[in-house]
Amino acid sequence: MDLPRLQSLVHQQLASRAAELGLDAARLRVEYVLNWGGFVNRSFQVTDGRARLHLKLAHDREILDALRRFWGFREMMSDRYHAPGALAWIDVPGSGYAGVLSRWIDGAPPEALDERLAAEVVRTMDRLHGDHELAAHLPAVQATCADVYRGTYHARFIADLEFVTEERPPFVPPALVEWMRGEALALEAAVAAAPAFAEPADAPTHSDLWLNNLLVTPRGEWYVLDWDDLALGDPAMDWCMLFGPARGDLRTAADRALPPAVTADAGVRERLRLYARASLLDWIIDPLADWIDATESPEHLAEVRPEKERIHRAALDAYRARYPTRSE
Repeated sequence: MDLPRLQSLVHQQLASRAAELGLDAARLRVEYVLNWGGFVNRSFQVTDGRARLHLKLAHDREILDALRRFWGFREMMSDRYHAPGALAWIDVPGSGYAGVLSRWIDGAPPEALDERLAAEVVRTMDRLHGDHELAAHLPAVQATCADVYRGTYHARFIADLEFVTEERPPFVPPALVEWMRGEALALEAAVAAAPAFAEPADAPTHSDLWLNNLLVTPRGEWYVLDWDDLALGDPAMDWCMLFGPARGDLRTAADRALPPAVTADAGVRERLRLYARASLLDWIIDPLADWIDATESPEHLAEVRPEKERIHRAALDAYRARYPTRSE
């Protein structure tokens, strides 16, 4: 569904529920919010001149199920883990979209983790990883850390590379696609051979903890966004994302001095070594899929595509410098 049509349907639905939501229907405005992390979901700022809210919508069945799961845990996640306060579940009739309406956070993702913020986020996520009450309510799966890797990074690599092969951007030669595929397969083989990845993946994890999913306000308050990947998993994956590449700094977790709480477990330390490499490869491949997907938001095409190409090229250079083990 095109964005203007969806935006109109969202406005109609929220206006019909304005009294329940404490909004003034006559002054209601719904504005699209660009998500630099991808175009699978849609986000909007909702305001009536007094209140400001954030609406995250999805139509993919798996993501919708995950959003509903978060909705069930919303109070726990807000009280314990710095999730923004979730206010209402919104279905948008006639669109196939649904999602969570939350209070708007007047903040921005940090450019980098300073010492204070890193310590506070690590303390909070470490508590999440050990939350047995939450673990008991998450879908139980008999998975190893290798299974988690395959289901996240490897699955994303393969799906994105198939997409890129079909609609290859003009600045990507066929040989580079095959090189990226070879790196993805080499990493999967290394994970399969590493004893640390045979450990059970049984800790609650955010599973998408990169810097753009943190918001910091001018007063220094901070929030963790996008909890729809909450699942039993591998804490090492959270750490590799939190301390991994960002738009302005492509260093990986292997290139940084990590807090003791992150490196205390020998298995986590070993897995971080391979996750660090995977996270940088992700910053080579994923921007290409986003470059193609940017047609879903044509009004931002001229802004998004040059930035995605820049990130891809910078990450490719960083990867070749950091891991000069294979050639095209």
